[in-house]
Amino acid sequence: MADKFVTLPEIRKHAKKILPRDVWNFGAGGAESETTRRRNRRAVDRLAIRQDVLVDVREIDLRTQLLGLPLSWPVAIAPMGGLVLFHPEGDKEMGRGAAQADTLQFLSGAAGWSVEDVAKSSTGPKMFQLYHHGDRTWAAELMSRVGGDLGLQVGGPHRGRAGLQPARARHRAPLQPARGHEERAQSARPRSQLSRAPHVG
Repeated sequence: MADKFVTLPEIRKHAKKILPRDVWNFGAGGAESETTRRRNRRAVDRLAIRQDVLVDVREIDLRTQLLGLPLSWPVAIAPMGGLVLFHPEGDKEMGRGAAQADTLQFLSGAAGWSVEDVAKSSTGPKMFQLYHHGDRTWAAELMSRVGGDLGLQVGGPHRGRAGLQPARARHRAPLQPARGHEERAQSARPRSQLSRAPHVG
């Protein structure tokens, strides 16, 4: 499947064709008025790869570091909740893809699987996104399970209204998980972690 695509717009175009409308809106949209999403897009569009000509490119070293973690190239997978909506194996499949690409998987605190299950599913570096909306005992227990690198999510556990642009607001039926894992629909939603602390990850 990956061989069919060369650019990100091609992937987006294909995804829009095959995904249910509400799943597409969830993945492609942003919160509230989507102002931050538009600003992020403009910021990325301002970046350009500097082209050096007449230089020796037989040996290219793309290695770098992210928060002290060595990476073989300057790309990492950001934390994303609700991946089970797009693939039956969700976060575990994303981990496998990250390992295949030899890069970091930043596991969302709103993942649909435990940190242990995701860790066992693939090799490669991983970092966990901690939403600290439990007491300190809960957070300490979770961090002991992670047993490695983590990033602290700064913000309150308030679920914003995602994808509410006028064109999308008319299609707001309940989200459904990818076929084969309907029972994980609730665990894929960020607020589910408030009442299921032992299975955050």
